[in-house]
Amino acid sequence: MVRKNMIVIIVLAVIIVAGIIFFWWWFGANHQIKKLLNSLESTISFDNRPTLIATSIKAERLINYFSSDVALDIKSDDGLVELHTTDREEIRDYFLASLQRVSLINVRFLDTQINANRGRASLETTARVRVLSDFGETNLILPLRMVLEHSSGDWQIQSVSSIEIIKRYR
Repeated sequence: MVRKNMIVIIVLAVIIVAGIIFFWWWFGANHQIKKLLNSLESTISFDNRPTLIATSIKAERLINYFSSDVALDIKSDDGLVELHTTDREEIRDYFLASLQRVSLINVRFLDTQINANRGRASLETTARVRVLSDFGETNLILPLRMVLEHSSGDWQIQSVSSIEIIKRYR
């Protein structure tokens, strides 16, 4: 009887510890930031040219990923891709303008390394971007550095900068 009770206690302790670990992982900063990046991927990406209404909705959703004092500094070696701004609305306008000639955008964040501590996080990731436009297909590899802040219960991107020159591939 004592042995049976001991087994039950051990099993319950393992379940409780597993529950705590799962809770910590699910609500932990790294998991929340990865969910944010996945959501950002789906907001930016589309397979068919969206309607004007769908484009507007995506653009409004896009700016909510960024803090009000965002700083973007993206550069390419050939000058074709450059974005320097500290304004969320300018990000929206740039996104809307770029969609005028684009029929497909596919964005994936790969190899994401997150360092989160006390409401701030820095991360390095590689964005793989595929764009099909009136000018043809463009594929980019873009190493990025981001800083995020946690406020009002959500993570928001405070800054994005390119780590090195964008690489094009076929």
